Parts: sequence; structure tokens; C-alpha cells
Amino acid sequence: TRKPRRRIILSCEGNITEIQYFRHFENMRKDICIKFVNNRRHRSAPNFVLDDLKKYLDAEPLMRDDEAWVVIDYDDRSHETIQSVIDGLHKIGKNAHLALSNPNFEFWLLLHFDKGAGVQTKTQCKNKLSTFIPNYDKTVPSKVFEHVEDAIARAEAIDRNSNSPWPVKSGTTVYKLVKLLLPDCKD
Repeated sequence: TRKPRRRIILSCEGNITEIQYFRHFENMRKDICIKFVNNRRHRSAPNFVLDDLKKYLDAEPLMRDDEAWVVIDYDDRSHETIQSVIDGLHKIGKNAHLALSNPNFEFWLLLHFDKGAGVQTKTQCKNKLSTFIPNYDKTVPSKVFEHVEDAIARAEAIDRNSNSPWPVKSGTTVYKLVKLLLPDCKD
């Protein structure tokens, strides 16, 4: 008998950029299977993204080695809102995690090319990203994937001195999820 593949279940705020980005990793590892929670109603508030994950897990519970991830933007939301998502993930269990980008997921994309120094708003992030991806329109070009290890290193450097479970200033914890998806990435 073949061992079942470990599922990585993603509930994403965005229906375009995040899904397109993570689909890139779908066939990189034979031992994992990426599943996307359907966000049919395009409800992007963090509590809705968490609720969608919970509904998915009610139908398909996590197995021992599976992991569930909520992928959201900070988007100037309150600390209470983000903390409620973390609390909800803790109730799911130790294999439920948050991948949060501040100000938004595009900051993670920017880290593929640049340290992101001085970027604090979505507008600043989009402007800086457009210097590397002209006419950026939420579509992830293939050249982004040539720099994944650079993005991980930059995100880790930003996160290294943080005492918070999420980036309160510009930063992202998406790198933790991406390291899980890469075939040869070591912790």
C-alpha cells in the first residue's frame, strides 16, 4: 500500500494572485497535495476566510500529517481581528497556521526582487513591485519563481527580530508556507 499524500489545505483571501502563486508548487513534491478551499463568494475578511476553512475541514478533517493555512493580508485590520483568526486556528489544532502579509500579499511578491525597505502601504508596495513587474495586474509572472529562495531569506530576515505572531510592520509569514512546499528547503 502506498502512503497517502500529506495534504496542505489553503484558505486564501485572494482568488487570483494567491491561488496562481501557490498552484506553481502543486507538483514539486510527490509527498504532498495542495488543496484550495473554495472562496466562491469572494469574501475576503479574515473571519470569512477562517470560516471557509472550518467548513472545508468539517467535510474533510485534517489527518495527522496534514496542515491547514489561512493566507490573508493585514490591510490595516485591527489587532483584535487578526488575533481572533489566530485563536480560531488554535482551536483547529497545532497543524493550523496563519500566513499573513503586511500590507498585502504583493509584499511577498516584492521580496522576490527587493528587501521592501520603506514599503508600508499597499500603494507603495504596488509602485515598488511595478519596477520589477511592469503593468502588474494581479497576475504572477514566471520570473517571480526564479527568486523564491531570495524572498524566503528576505522575509526571514525581517521576521527574525519580531516578537509578534504576525508582522505588525511591513513583513510576511508566507515564507513559512512556501518553505513547506519546496522540495529541498530546510528549516
